Amino acid sequence: MDGSVIRVHACAAGAANSSAENAALGRSKGGFGCKAHALCDVLGMPIKFILTGGQEAECKQAIPLLGNVKAL
Repeated sequence: MDGSVIRVHACAAGAANSSAENAALGRSKGGFGCKAHALCDVLGMPIKFILTGGQEAECKQAIPLLGNVKAL
């Protein structure tokens, strides 16, 4: 599992008909951003991913990412 921060320009937060929750935007020390939490296979290819606000911790997304995944 990995969590990568993606920085967003401040004007992205004010788009018409959008909300921070729908766009997975959050605030962190560096400003607006979102975080991609990914579960990858042995070759690094993504199996599942979840987008959250930038302030969200990776450990909170571990159970949803690992649900219904069979280990070989």
